[in-house]
Amino acid sequence: MFLLPGDVSFGGNIADKVSSSEAVSAMKISVVGTINNDTIVSLEGVKTESLGGIIYNTVALAVLCPDDTIIPVAYYGTDCADGLMSLLTRFLNIDPSGLVEWKNGCNQNLLRYVSGDSREEILEIRVPSIDSDMLKTCSSSDFVLVNFISGFDMELDTLKNLREIFKGTIYMDVHSLTLGIDGEGARFERIVEGWTEWAVCADIIQMNRKEARLFAGVSTSVENVSRMICSEGPKVCLITLGKDGVLITRSTSEGSIQTRIEGVSVDVKDTTGCGDVFSAAYICACNRGCDPIESARQANLTAARSCECVGLESLKEAIH
Repeated sequence: MFLLPGDVSFGGNIADKVSSSEAVSAMKISVVGTINNDTIVSLEGVKTESLGGIIYNTVALAVLCPDDTIIPVAYYGTDCADGLMSLLTRFLNIDPSGLVEWKNGCNQNLLRYVSGDSREEILEIRVPSIDSDMLKTCSSSDFVLVNFISGFDMELDTLKNLREIFKGTIYMDVHSLTLGIDGEGARFERIVEGWTEWAVCADIIQMNRKEARLFAGVSTSVENVSRMICSEGPKVCLITLGKDGVLITRSTSEGSIQTRIEGVSVDVKDTTGCGDVFSAAYICACNRGCDPIESARQANLTAARSCECVGLESLKEAIH
């Protein structure tokens, strides 16, 4: 657990209530997105099959925040129901009430590494986008994490509706919102049209450097693009930089303030779910009273550790 003191100044949500003298406990955290069946193929050709998508966020949050209730909100395929429920019932603090079974099956995602930090992705989409009715379960939460696992997890109007009805903190991981999909399921990079409408819905927004430039449709420095994004509404923009660490941009009354945290050296085996662990660890640290910089520092370290394992099964041991 991350119990470091700090000062969080977001505004209009739970972050306002957390200070160096006050830690929040017994919170509800909703995780909204897509559940995948992942097949990960390493450079050496070793194949690992695992549940993926927001299950990485959910398990990481359950491990890191044992006193809080974690509520995944997603469709899950009948084909993965037994394995999914077997996994979730290992954690007493995961509430599956936000999950909806889908007879056509889970999304199938093939991730084939072509270098140490680069991979090809082929996705077969089987589940529909989340609608506003499914988001009603978020109304009693303190924190909502929206993770665009497929990039088609929810429509913009649905996200806007969530922002209207939910007064807590919304953390958005841009992730695959910057990826299109062709007729064969292969993913390709795309610029996000109307990106400011997406950004304004988030209090905290996360992306890597490539996603940042695609999201805002610019080729400028990560420092400039993160300032652009914060100017559209988010109080904190987190750009993960892999081995180079994390860039944190905070929007304040005096303007934007930027801090860079150095990377952590680890023996990287698989980066799948690394960003998901980062967001989980950040939220956990934030909820326990850490400021954005300390939250990002803790998240960076925990995410780095997660790269030392392959697949979901070994994640708990890697980050605990």
